[in-house]
Amino acid sequence: MKTWLAAACAGLGLVVPAHAQDARIVASVLPQSRSVQSDETATAFATLINASEVTARNCRIEGGSPVPAVLGYQTTDPATNAATGTANTPVDIPARGAQSFVFSFAPQRPFYQTEVTLRFVCDNAAPAIVRDRVNLFRLSAFEESSPTPDIVAQAATIQNDGFVHLPDASRVGVFAVATANVGGAGNITVRAESGDANPPVSYEICRTNPATGTCQTARAPSLTLAMGAGETATFGVFVRPSGVVPRRAALYRAVILFEDAAGIERGSTSVAIQTDSGTPLTGGTAVLGFPFGQSFTIASADDRADVQVSVDATNFALGTDGSAALFVDGQR
Repeated sequence: MKTWLAAACAGLGLVVPAHAQDARIVASVLPQSRSVQSDETATAFATLINASEVTARNCRIEGGSPVPAVLGYQTTDPATNAATGTANTPVDIPARGAQSFVFSFAPQRPFYQTEVTLRFVCDNAAPAIVRDRVNLFRLSAFEESSPTPDIVAQAATIQNDGFVHLPDASRVGVFAVATANVGGAGNITVRAESGDANPPVSYEICRTNPATGTCQTARAPSLTLAMGAGETATFGVFVRPSGVVPRRAALYRAVILFEDAAGIERGSTSVAIQTDSGTPLTGGTAVLGFPFGQSFTIASADDRADVQVSVDATNFALGTDGSAALFVDGQR
């Protein structure tokens, strides 16, 4: 069974350069990395936004870097993540509209983690700009006899808009992360980074009680835990600023990494960071693309775990029984 996940570009604030073409497009993917057995298919979701006033024609996903795997894609219903239309068939995207996709890689042989550049293209638009931790995908395929963890991670922000809002240049912001290991068992180190942009922030992480959101471990720059196959875990991430972070969502991001004992990424997710000024934002209508007020199921490729996901006004739940809720009030 395919692994169903959601992805969204909403709130990214990507700067789209002017081109001779009529349409202008931006894209994001989620999850941003997968580690699967070489006889399994890795799946993830993408959203392609037409940021122009004309229809984007024959939009599609193409492979942009060599990888020993066969790429496929299909449109989805963004409310349910169910596949729609016909596989590997381009679609038009209306002006100021968006189209969600599921894409897949079928490995031809085992290979180490590879950064896979996806080309999001339309006939009358330049390809979407490739942004690390926005639409760059990391993929590895392992021998069937040596399963590795495959951590599906989702983040929830307080305003449900994909941003950590720092009240000022000195007060801490917080967000929550829920994970499910749909791969093999292993030790995982969890840490946060900001990438090359290097905004003036530092991070602390703790493992949380999924029912209350309170820290079960001391806050630290990183933590290591054992995750069994099908196991879930939740975390709180605290963002401590030492200066102002401008609103540039594609550039200033808090990236949560899940790495194995060899330092290989087995999962990741990210949110944008900004220092608030003036009138606070009112928030969005989804948590990183998960339909607000709805629930659905993530099914692993080999049925190791069916993970229930739901989002409402106060919590983000991800668990094998749908009960692992994250509560974040910004005060802890």
